[in-house]
Parts: sequence; structure tokens; C-alpha cells
Amino acid sequence: MREADVALKAKRYDKARSALARACNAKVWAACSKLARLHLKGLGGTRDLFRVYQLYKRSCDGGALTGCTGEALAYKFGRGVARDVGRSAKMLKASCDAGDMEACAELGQSHIAGLGVVRDLGRASALVRRSCSAGNATGCVILAWMYLGLGNVPADPTKALTLAEKACNDGFVSGCHTVGWMYARGRGVPRDYKRAVEMYERGCRQHHQHSCYDLGWSYEEARGVQRDRKRAAGLYRRACDEGVGEACHRLGLLHYWAWGVPGDKKRAAVLYETACELGAGNGCYELGWLHHKGEGVGKDAARATVYFSRACAMAHGDGCNSWGYRLEFGLGAKKDLPTAVKLYGKACSLRAFVGCFNLGNAYLIGATVPKNKSRALELYRKACDGGASQGCKALSRHR
Repeated sequence: MREADVALKAKRYDKARSALARACNAKVWAACSKLARLHLKGLGGTRDLFRVYQLYKRSCDGGALTGCTGEALAYKFGRGVARDVGRSAKMLKASCDAGDMEACAELGQSHIAGLGVVRDLGRASALVRRSCSAGNATGCVILAWMYLGLGNVPADPTKALTLAEKACNDGFVSGCHTVGWMYARGRGVPRDYKRAVEMYERGCRQHHQHSCYDLGWSYEEARGVQRDRKRAAGLYRRACDEGVGEACHRLGLLHYWAWGVPGDKKRAAVLYETACELGAGNGCYELGWLHHKGEGVGKDAARATVYFSRACAMAHGDGCNSWGYRLEFGLGAKKDLPTAVKLYGKACSLRAFVGCFNLGNAYLIGATVPKNKSRALELYRKACDGGASQGCKALSRHR
């Protein structure tokens, strides 16, 4: 291992691969995990995801916790093996319970997204804080995202930036990606799209797929670079293939609208389905509309309702509103006005402002809630201020 460590420090990755391969063959299981990481990043040779999975599995079978965590992540993202988020979560929990802080961080992220486990922000926060407190960079970066509003901790962009910059300066590209995201949105720093693109490019070169996704978004939206939707599609495809659900959703939108790629609604439907399975509520929501309209898939009111409900479960406000609407009018499901009104309330709280309008209607006529015109007008105002024209019209009509 000493020869490999010297080569790694000198960034002689080809020599490191050879030395690690010899050590792995000699049943030094930690060497198998290190070799897997080089294959994952394409350092010192070609990138081979199946080889990554094999090496992590061999390391895990030999008793190395890092190998078990790596194998779990292969299942989580479908790297070199069929994706199985349930199996991934069980393996991550076992490794975390045994003291591997990388596994605790990744298990926390799974709880945030509801991948293979129940979506539980409290549990996620505890796991991520534990990991970060132990010095794990992945845990600290996920905690930074929680400080940016991803979880149930108080928003604190300054703390987020401190954690992300430290991770980036320590060579952890996920930290660089987070810094880029903050520059793109002016969160805790002055907005600077070019600086964001620099961070995304740095991460994407090292196969950090969320960086590739955000770089794709930069090209699609002309933020810090010239608009290039074809380039965006290539970056989305790369990120989607490695488990970034929102990248699958954005690539689906490009195919749906024929922006930079051939128009193909069947392909869009497949991509939305993939996004939905990866925990991206936007994918579930868009797939619901395709089933509602019969575009790219068969027209199916019941399936549309199911996908809107799945989007809502992922805190997608428009998904909650659409699910509520379908329950109110019995579209693809049995009529259930009390549940519909609750869903309108959830949609409104998630800033889906049409939901505020629909909830206002319920208060105006007393539909399963006490009749209250003042409350209805408050909700119409909220809808109007949020950009829902229905709210503005209702205000004028009922004042």
C-alpha cells in the first residue's frame, strides 16, 4: 500500500492503479476500495463502472466497510449494477451502524430524498450532523445544503458557505459544486454566474454528476455561458445516466419541446419516469400530465392521479394541487372533497399558488371548512401576489 499511497500523493494515477491492483489481489481489501475510486473517477485509465462495482463488492466481501459503502452507492445510483435503492439503504445503514461516516452521510441523503427509506428530515439531519462532526466531507456538504433550505435546520447561508468552501479547498468536488450553486443564486455571496460555471466545470471534469447537471442548466438558460441546448442535453444525459433525477427531468423537457434535440414525447415519458423513480418530483408531475393528455403514453386518468400523488409525496406543490383537483372532481379516483381541500392547503404552503386559490374557494362556500369570506379573500390575495391570475380575478369578483 505504501507504493500506492506515494503514487496517489504524486498524482501518478497510472502507477497507483497498478500498485493498488497488486495489493487488492493480495487481499488487502482497503486497496480494492481505493482502486474502485480511481476507476470511478477515470483517473489513471478508463472509467469502468462495472469494474467499480466488482471492486467494491470484493472489498465488502472481504470485510472492508468502505467497500460495503461503495457497493451500496453502486446500487443507489445504478453504477455498474441494476439500481436497487432499497438494497442500497439497507447496506448504508449497516455500514453506518458499524461506524462508517460516509455511509451515515449517504443514508442521510437517502432520507432527504426518500430513496429506499421513508423521507424523514429529522433522521437525515441527525445522520448528516453526526457524519460532519466526525470530519466527513460528504456529511458536511449535505449539511451545507440543509442550511440552504434542503432540510429542517434553520437557514444559514453563511454556515453553508463555510462548510462548502472548506470541502472544496480540501479537494472535495461536491463542495465546489455547492459553492457554484450559491454563486449562481446569490445565496450568501454576490450572484456571479461565470464563477458558478467555473465551479461546475471543475466538478464535472471529475465526474461529479450534479456539477454536470448544473453546468447543463447553465448552458440551457445562458447563465455565464452562451445558450447551447445541444450541449445542455449532453450534460443532462450524462448526469441522468448516473442517477441525477432532475437531469432526467430536464432532458425529458428538451425532448418534449424539441429544444436542441429531436422532439420525442415517448422518450420524454421514459425520462420523466426515470426522474420520478430517482426521487425527482418534477418527473412524477410531468408524467402525470402526459398520462392525463395521452402524449407519449396511453391516456390514463388513474395513472395520472397516481403520478400527481407521488409528486405531492415529494413535496411538489403543483403535484399536490393537481392531485387535490382530481379528488375534488373524481378524475381517475373516487371523489374525496375533504382530502382535496387538505391537499390544496398543502399545495399553498408549498408555494403552488393555484392551490391557495382553490383553498380560497373552499372557504368562500364552506366546503369541508368553516365558511369564511375574509379567509377566502386572504388566500385569493396570496394567490394573486404569487402570480396565479385566478386569485386576482376572484379578488375583483368577491370584494
